[in-house]
Amino acid sequence: MPEEKAQCVECGVVFLATTAARTGGKCIPCLRGTRASVEEGAKRTAEERRRRKTNEEARQRILEKVRPKLGDFLAEEDPVRVLWLVILVTVFPKPERRQRIEALGMAARVIYLAHCVVGEVYNGGFHQYLANSSGDHAHEAHQALLALGSVQRARLLGLAMGAFPDGQVPTDELKRNTELDDADAARPTFFDGLDAEFYALDVQEPAVEDFDDLVLAFMERHAMEAVASD
Repeated sequence: MPEEKAQCVECGVVFLATTAARTGGKCIPCLRGTRASVEEGAKRTAEERRRRKTNEEARQRILEKVRPKLGDFLAEEDPVRVLWLVILVTVFPKPERRQRIEALGMAARVIYLAHCVVGEVYNGGFHQYLANSSGDHAHEAHQALLALGSVQRARLLGLAMGAFPDGQVPTDELKRNTELDDADAARPTFFDGLDAEFYALDVQEPAVEDFDDLVLAFMERHAMEAVASD
């Protein structure tokens, strides 16, 4: 025999009457005060799913162009992320998926290198950025951040690069990591403060040097430049 059901007195959801008797007619999420946060989370998930689909459709549409320019993205709902999707397939072409930064035009290369700094630092700090292959391009990435107008991020990257002798970051990954190990041994917490200051740029209200805003403005200034190199 099916168990008797009841309707939540707050949200209207149907649930077990035996539970309702214990909770004063409220479902568990309403009783605990989590209903609103659950629904908000579901809305955010649905919106993110919709945006990913829209961005992927935009990526495919733009890639049909013979030579996409930065200006081709500006009319899209999420121009910065659609551009990033196109940059990724340009830098990592199938089937080999080997990084080819030289495949990017100069403006797109600036965006890519700056984005690598932000992504790596948020994922694991300046130490991770410098230790990984991304560190091969640290000096050019420093200039890329300045070109975008992200002066504070460039300043912090410059300080992180100071972990190396004379501030020169080796392009050879093995040598770079050996020197990073030496820096860690000499100053174990060297990067901690830089990481914290980097993260603080986005949590302040209003955010300092909003990265997406800087990229969008850069795209507008370089609207006629192609994503891919000649």
